[in-house]
Amino acid sequence: GAVGGGDAVMGDAASQQAASDARAALVVRQHAQEIMKHLRDTHLPFFLETERFVVEITRSFKPTLEQQLQHIVSSLIDSVSNRDLSASVSPADAERIHTILQDHFVTLEQQLEQEQAKASQATKDAPATATPGAPAASPAAPAAAAAAA
Repeated sequence: GAVGGGDAVMGDAASQQAASDARAALVVRQHAQEIMKHLRDTHLPFFLETERFVVEITRSFKPTLEQQLQHIVSSLIDSVSNRDLSASVSPADAERIHTILQDHFVTLEQQLEQEQAKASQATKDAPATATPGAPAASPAAPAAAAAAA
């Protein structure tokens, strides 16, 4: 009985520490926002360059779609390996797992669509390699020919 009570006290202390850490992080974020506002108002070129740099760093550390999927699968394997596989999954757990997976896969699908759109745009922006004097192929050409007929 005494060990369980100690766990509750430790859990309470951990949650108080987490709340304290969250408050400290909020204060730091507010100060950072105030500093960035001041920089934007007083040194716009520096602010814009700093913002561009932050975006580049954020993009470079962003996990790939494969890494995100690997993390999801790894988390599921860890979750399953810690369970009694003969026990049934509660409806609440099943719903939670379904929601988490659905959210992750929607996010992965959106990211894939964005990457495909960027690749498509890059292809459109690339210089044409058509022969001189030959008309460029246009996706609208077949539709225009069909409409004229």
